[in-house]
Amino acid sequence: MAGKWAQTGWVNITVTEVAPDGQVRRRSVDTKGRDDASSWEGLAERAIGDPPAYQPAPGRPVYAIQVDDQEVMVAEKDVSGPLGQLVTAVLTEGGTG
Repeated sequence: MAGKWAQTGWVNITVTEVAPDGQVRRRSVDTKGRDDASSWEGLAERAIGDPPAYQPAPGRPVYAIQVDDQEVMVAEKDVSGPLGQLVTAVLTEGGTG
């Protein structure tokens, strides 16, 4: 496994969605011990490697994506490509704990 997290072999990925009405949804995926850990880690690296500028739009959700100690803020309109794949996967498969 290559990449930023190759030294530890696992990462914790957290996505927080803040809706326009203030509701918060947070999900996390810890790759430790997962058979698909390298896929998650590769996706995380591609997703936050070059994030778009944070330009929130009124009345639209925003997202905080944290991968270990790195965090990026992204407006809903910019959640696409690997970033969109990561957000969707974590919000779908992640746990609340």
